[in-house]
Amino acid sequence: MTGPQGVPMPGQVRGLAAPNADGAIFVTSYDGKNLFTTVLTAVDMAGEVLWRRGFEGHPGRPCVSTDESV
Repeated sequence: MTGPQGVPMPGQVRGLAAPNADGAIFVTSYDGKNLFTTVLTAVDMAGEVLWRRGFEGHPGRPCVSTDESV
């Protein structure tokens, strides 16, 4: 990585966590303007979105174990 990377999120970011310095970064955010849906996104160190899941509820801080389960 040569400098700061930007990764677009669907809405306002509310929390992030990583299991270690080499693992994915897990980010919780609102689903755009929908304040009743949370989106959990996994991003790798290169800024690539690995996966994204949505579910009902308000976003909080994700909890991640050392085996990268959220």
